[in-house]
Amino acid sequence: MFCARCGKGNEDSSAFCSSCGTKLGDVQLGKKRQLSRIAGILDIVSAGLALAVVLVWAIIWFRVGDAIGLWYALFVPFLVIWLVGIAVAIVGGIHALRRSSWNWAIVGAVAATAMGIWFIGMAALVLTALARDEFRQPLPLSQNS
Repeated sequence: MFCARCGKGNEDSSAFCSSCGTKLGDVQLGKKRQLSRIAGILDIVSAGLALAVVLVWAIIWFRVGDAIGLWYALFVPFLVIWLVGIAVAIVGGIHALRRSSWNWAIVGAVAATAMGIWFIGMAALVLTALARDEFRQPLPLSQNS
């Protein structure tokens, strides 16, 4: 039997991991490990929805922008900043899904809250904060490759 926390192989009759002491077969640990995945998915969904909204705004604005003049020039920097924020949210979501960097995951959740759909981003932010200990643990052997 492999430990869900550290991945060490143990005897099937063992109640606790010989390496880290975690109770083997602990169902709650397996459930808790899903928080980072849910947060990553929410980051990416929030960023994707925001990207769709920004693209619609950009299409409308570029069609009307020529008639408005100065406002057209003000929209372009806004669009660039918004797209960078969306990209950061997507990168953070990928890091949350892979559990590779909690720092990037939390920055991505903040970007998803600020630049994306705020209530989805806020849920991702809370879940990423709660899942911090998931990033310290190695992935189970089935996910390492």
